[in-house]
Amino acid sequence: MKETWKPIKNYEGLYEVSNKGQVRSLNYKRTGEIKILKLRVDKYGYLQVHLSKNGKHYAKSIHRLVAQTFIPNPNNYSQVNHKDEKRDNNNVENLEWCNCKYNNNYGNRNKKISESISGEKHFMYGKHHTESTKNKLRVAFSGVNNPMYGMKGDKSPVAKKVKCVNTGEIFNSIREAGDFCNMKHPSNISECCKGKRKTAGKHPVTGEKLIWEYLMP
Repeated sequence: MKETWKPIKNYEGLYEVSNKGQVRSLNYKRTGEIKILKLRVDKYGYLQVHLSKNGKHYAKSIHRLVAQTFIPNPNNYSQVNHKDEKRDNNNVENLEWCNCKYNNNYGNRNKKISESISGEKHFMYGKHHTESTKNKLRVAFSGVNNPMYGMKGDKSPVAKKVKCVNTGEIFNSIREAGDFCNMKHPSNISECCKGKRKTAGKHPVTGEKLIWEYLMP
């Protein structure tokens, strides 16, 4: 597939993203040089890039930039799925818009969750039950009853979007915002949104203390 570049929305004239998942600056460090930017991997395995505009810096997920730029979204879905389940493969042909339910149940996701709470890590490890009890346990920990269901940052069906007042950047969840700030305790952002503390975390580039608020629907 031939690589195609298009302007990133709201960053026209500054940055472009390609259908192969690369991002380039059209005026690197104000030198006029066109340069492909380095990407970083967040702790969830997704590739990100930091974009600058008007002296402010913003973290952007590559898979969302590619989808927003190259893939139509007539149903206004909120999430982007990796078809091969490889989070670093942001080729446009590997991405698709989807809803939360589709994304949560796609491919081997449920199997991976099941494996993560099986064996010695599972609280029922080493205990013996009748077949009837086993069936009841299977029902109790399936689907939405599973303690791991929906616990995936911006993929959670109850996740609240938050806005950084300093930069205007919007994050799909508190965990995503905390990852941007490299925070050990993202819950501080929630306390800031509720007015229980003035700031939470610092900007990864400028070191500025950040103020947060919930994004109203």
